[in-house]
Amino acid sequence: MILCGASAYPRVIDFGKFRAIADEVGAILMADIAHISGLVATGEHPSPFEACDVVTTTTHKSLRGPRAGMIFFKYSEKIPDIKERIDMAVFPALQGGPHNHQIGGLAAQLLEVDSDMFKTYAKQVKANAKALAEALMSKDHKLASDGTDNHLLLWDLRPHGLTGSKVEKVCEAASITLNRNAVHGDASALSPGGVRVGTPAMTTRGCSEQDFQRIGEFLDRCCRIALKIQAEKGKKLKDFEAAIVGHSDVLALKKEVEEWAVKFGYPGALQRMAACNAEFLTLKSFNLGQVMLSASKYIGGHSDMTGGALVTGDEAIAQRLAALAKSVGAIASPFEAYLALRGMKTLAVRMERQCSNAQRVAEFLEKHPQVTEVHYPGLTSHPQHELCMRQMRSGGAVVTVRLKGSADSESDLELMRRFFGRLQIWVLAESLGGVESMINHSATMSHGSMTKEQRAEVGVYDTTLRLSVGLEDIDDLLADLEHALS
Repeated sequence: MILCGASAYPRVIDFGKFRAIADEVGAILMADIAHISGLVATGEHPSPFEACDVVTTTTHKSLRGPRAGMIFFKYSEKIPDIKERIDMAVFPALQGGPHNHQIGGLAAQLLEVDSDMFKTYAKQVKANAKALAEALMSKDHKLASDGTDNHLLLWDLRPHGLTGSKVEKVCEAASITLNRNAVHGDASALSPGGVRVGTPAMTTRGCSEQDFQRIGEFLDRCCRIALKIQAEKGKKLKDFEAAIVGHSDVLALKKEVEEWAVKFGYPGALQRMAACNAEFLTLKSFNLGQVMLSASKYIGGHSDMTGGALVTGDEAIAQRLAALAKSVGAIASPFEAYLALRGMKTLAVRMERQCSNAQRVAEFLEKHPQVTEVHYPGLTSHPQHELCMRQMRSGGAVVTVRLKGSADSESDLELMRRFFGRLQIWVLAESLGGVESMINHSATMSHGSMTKEQRAEVGVYDTTLRLSVGLEDIDDLLADLEHALS
């Protein structure tokens, strides 16, 4: 099989040439058009369907639909059982089937794809990408292939002596979302030399070529800020990231970007699933359109319900969401609704107590000789303490720690067994957000499906513990931890 397709290729793919090569060697030809499917559907990019045996695509990129995928194939004598092979590979072997709400969302989006409005959008996506490319190149920035013919561009930062990771970090701090990406000639994909920038999302919000020229100016400034920080702090990414926090140039650009973006009416959405909902500042304070909450955690507060809430201050959006929830059946049962309403009556006092308890627990563990790491944003030692205090009234009610261990997994797991066996108040459980204090042993519970090496890559070790702090008397909680740690 020959596979053609790309996730960061800014030019047109000639599927006919791939077909000729496949025929020459007797291969099946498969095209993945995940990134360009919206352009293909509107004729803004050549279609692969005539040339290819199999075509796959996601539906949430330029096609602008829900997060899902589609597989197309041709019946032929060469592969008479192609349908059965693909069906077996997808379900039940690898991915399973889509949910009903995804099928419904995709059907609605495919209907929109055939509209004049969507065709206009696809043309504008390409025009905006060209405008952005020209804006960057006019400021002496290097783009892979010196431009773009589709919806994205690949910005090569190596001529500046920068990596994609560093520019991505500066952009992120300035409220600009893009991603680091390997470019041709990189020594290692682990240290990508560029960033990928696409235009569909911003085009959907109404941005024109002129707006993307402004975005090009913002990106140019991000690059120059990255150069300045690297010159001041050296090339180590750790030092670079630390210098971004609170940097005056970054903060000034962030303010300008956010003030500019607000005029497009971007519907912001903030997800606070397991954080301390009552300790978070108001929706209006962050100019966000929606906030999504898990009612299963702190709102319910007693580990006895499953539910969620989507909150908005926009009446029109609220009506649409209510109709959608009713249509797809995303309705809480009467009893779960009752439990959520009951929990909200005590939410404020519970959160105040749980968060103050968590602060004391974190301070206690930070000084304990048997503890090597404490991660809690309420501590001044936490790298994001200032950010936390700007957004929240406390550090929350979850504390993550790493106990002293050894290089031997069996010894560490035996240490954990002894530790849990000595606890009398804290409950060994994977959940969080309830009134009772719970400890999750990450290596065998929440991250148990990962290998030890995979866990280490994300900072989870055999002696890593996540503590969900409850309402109990703080002196009792600390005494219980001291007893177990001794």
